[in-house]
Amino acid sequence: MPGQVRHDSEKGLSMFSRAAPAKVNLMLHVVDRLSKGYHRLQSLITFVDVEDNIEIQPHLADAFTLSGCFASSLEVNDTNSVLKAKEFFYEYFRLPVTYFSIHLEKNLPIAAGIGGGTSDAAAMLALLIQFHGLTLSDSEKEKVVQASGVLGADVPVCLAFQLGLGKLFWLDGSGVDEMPRPLFLPQPLYFVLVNPKIPVATVLIFKNLRHPFTSPIFLPDFSNSQRFFNFLLSTRNDLEEVAHKTHVLPDLSDFKGEADLVRQSGSGATLFMLTDTAIKAKNLQAKVQTRYPSWWVESGKTF
Repeated sequence: MPGQVRHDSEKGLSMFSRAAPAKVNLMLHVVDRLSKGYHRLQSLITFVDVEDNIEIQPHLADAFTLSGCFASSLEVNDTNSVLKAKEFFYEYFRLPVTYFSIHLEKNLPIAAGIGGGTSDAAAMLALLIQFHGLTLSDSEKEKVVQASGVLGADVPVCLAFQLGLGKLFWLDGSGVDEMPRPLFLPQPLYFVLVNPKIPVATVLIFKNLRHPFTSPIFLPDFSNSQRFFNFLLSTRNDLEEVAHKTHVLPDLSDFKGEADLVRQSGSGATLFMLTDTAIKAKNLQAKVQTRYPSWWVESGKTF
């Protein structure tokens, strides 16, 4: 997923930009409880071209600005995922710190189960790798991917995508310190993402999760699209029932006949509808937006 470079003729400086796409958990099973409050998850994860965007330009001191429809939901402080990613980068690679004017276009909803903050952190890391001209081997990429888990769960899988290690990933673990396993994606997937603009705290969802956990599963061969979809239909999102009990979330059951799959992504309030063509996705997007005009509704596809 290459970033873009533009030249500012007035300032004589280059501006680097990179998209931070939505992460979608196609399925998510909770199979065990781990130490330090984490759980062992099994999840199939991909990325959709509905995106935040980050721009950086060398500056005398760090400056951070925001735009986009969800900019007002963020605070610019040392807990911001982009700034934490910058700090991690310079500590990990042991390079002299460079200061930037950083701009985040925040188009993805907050605490939505589609990895907005984690995807932003991963995009920032990839931007800095590009800015400094670092050429990493696949093994070096895997090391920084695993190390990036200190920034939060799902940062590693988002960074694996940003560094070109895959487009579809199998996660078996906490999402913090495992190397996600890249898989072959049999065909492009088309999505409608739906969020009622209700933030959902991941900690609260796991706190209310009850036993028994789901038994671990083994991945089948995804050599063709039919086997891939059959597998998806045999799975679920174990957090979906809990999320609906603690929050008023979308009910898209009326649209199930028009989509191949309707399911929640991650622990948040975003539901996705999966189709096999862009036209179907656009039509579904229009229908949902007409019925729920105040909701965030976007369509997109995998990379």
